[in-house]
Amino acid sequence: MVLYLPIVFFNPPLAILASGSKLGVELGGSKSILSFDAYHNLYSESVIFSELSWGSFYQEEGLEDQIDTFETKEYDSIREDPEALIKTIVGTIYNIINNEKLFYGIIDFEVDAFLNQNTVIPGLKLDYKIINKLLEAHKKTRDKELFPKILSDSKGIKKINIEIQGTKKNKLHLIGTKLEDLADVLRMAKGFATGIVCTSRGAANLYIMSDNIVY
Repeated sequence: MVLYLPIVFFNPPLAILASGSKLGVELGGSKSILSFDAYHNLYSESVIFSELSWGSFYQEEGLEDQIDTFETKEYDSIREDPEALIKTIVGTIYNIINNEKLFYGIIDFEVDAFLNQNTVIPGLKLDYKIINKLLEAHKKTRDKELFPKILSDSKGIKKINIEIQGTKKNKLHLIGTKLEDLADVLRMAKGFATGIVCTSRGAANLYIMSDNIVY
């Protein structure tokens, strides 16, 4: 039996911990380049896109889950700048190599808080019953403010524990004791996985619901 311990995710994008309350929710998304080390820690090396806004709910009875106003809290993007994108990717790869880590992949978070039945997750089909359950679960979480907090170590570096769930989690949570062994596994890897992030006070749980990853 393989024991999967929580993974420490350093410098996580704000989108993975988008929170909410009875007053409103955080909405947006991010795309980041990831690496990992011999201890299986994940690192957000650089940001390709990041946007996070606060959507305030109407305070009138019956409209408590409807967005009234938006306020942009964070925006950063190099997607539309080819030169900046190339420079960032090249610099990131060299930084990963120089720090004896491995390129893990590109991760894309989309934050919409399941506010309606028209929620669309690229690469994943969900029926209305499941979406309604997710919508209700998110509402309970934000009403009770159960979202996890980003921790900081002694050097002020931000981090959070994450756990990868699902029958195919072994495709993302790699097992090995040497960086060279992990590199051999990743060398032929291709494809992507899609899922849902469910947060709790202890960790961000990544539930893998669909994938076409092959090694």
